[in-house]
Amino acid sequence: SLLLQVARQPSEKKMLEAVQRISQGGLSRDEARRERREEATSGPRPQPFIFNFQPENDAFRVRIQFRKSHVSREELIAALHSVLASLEHTQADSDPAVA
Repeated sequence: SLLLQVARQPSEKKMLEAVQRISQGGLSRDEARRERREEATSGPRPQPFIFNFQPENDAFRVRIQFRKSHVSREELIAALHSVLASLEHTQADSDPAVA
């Protein structure tokens, strides 16, 4: 139905545009479906930023995956500090001799 196609629009602005076009008789249900599908497949989804680290001696690997696709150096450092603080806090809670 046309009402369903209006409700499936990605934004309120697109919904209003669809309603105006329908009321003027310039948009059928099939056309609305086709337009929505074309907009939905307009491009690939951005990939998350992934930081990988492996020291030269291959003793371990660290991988941090962010939800966003671009991360600044400062954001990466803050995330690493957060992980370190969490590990230190957990260790201090579980072993009272280590402080």
